[in-house]
Amino acid sequence: FDKKHKNDEEMGGGNSQATIIAAIIGAIAVIIAAILSANYINITFINPPTPVVVTATLDSSVGATQTSISLTTIAQQPTATPNSVPSPTAIPTEVPASAILLDEDFEDGIADDFTIRNGDWQIVEIANPRNSVYDIQGNGVDWPGVFFGSSQWDNYAVEYRFRIIDYDRELDTAVTGVNVRRTNVADGETFYTVFFQPYGLTINLSYVRGESWEDIFTYYNFVLENDIWYEARVEVNASNIKVFVNNTLLIDAPDSRLNNGNIMLSTNPQTHAQFDDIRVWSLDN
Repeated sequence: FDKKHKNDEEMGGGNSQATIIAAIIGAIAVIIAAILSANYINITFINPPTPVVVTATLDSSVGATQTSISLTTIAQQPTATPNSVPSPTAIPTEVPASAILLDEDFEDGIADDFTIRNGDWQIVEIANPRNSVYDIQGNGVDWPGVFFGSSQWDNYAVEYRFRIIDYDRELDTAVTGVNVRRTNVADGETFYTVFFQPYGLTINLSYVRGESWEDIFTYYNFVLENDIWYEARVEVNASNIKVFVNNTLLIDAPDSRLNNGNIMLSTNPQTHAQFDDIRVWSLDN
């Protein structure tokens, strides 16, 4: 910026004062050029690294200019960044063999005890590492879903790995989720659902009965990246619900409306996803 001032002859004697305040970010370089004949001072900041307050006091008279500069740094506020959940662990949760209710890795090419409700679920072989997984690519209309387990299961944990291959980024909705304690009721289905929503950077836990949805807890700033394997675990034990991602507890909430029911994996109609290493075990012991 330029600050012009008149000399003492034009002002009838006396000094002119100018206070200049600037706050900018980057490496500080101040270039001051005092050009007496033009009666102005030009102050330029080049790549300041930190916000500063610069105060310049000009004392002008004919044939002389004195300038004093003081610099004061201003503390920057840290920028909020999304939480980064650690990379998926290769070690599954240790569980006594006697507690296992279901264990499926799809390596035999058969999805034992899985019932498809919607969608073209296929067991496919992938590379790096070479492995068989449960693959679902939405048709753009129906919400694909596959359920498993007993309606009498009450206190249990379900753990599985999943990755998102692709999804429609223009739709503000969930891309994948898991329903637990799922049962049929007169007005439809009722269950707890945990769904991942990359658009809002959230993981949502909700209670569903028929067409009615009620949020129980929302975890914010969760970054769900494409083509990355995540390990999810949901525990329903008495009136408590816990959600883990990569062995990190993200949700711990109370709710006592549902006591038992099976499990369903689901995805958005515009989502291509894969699932693997699905295990369920009892928490009663």
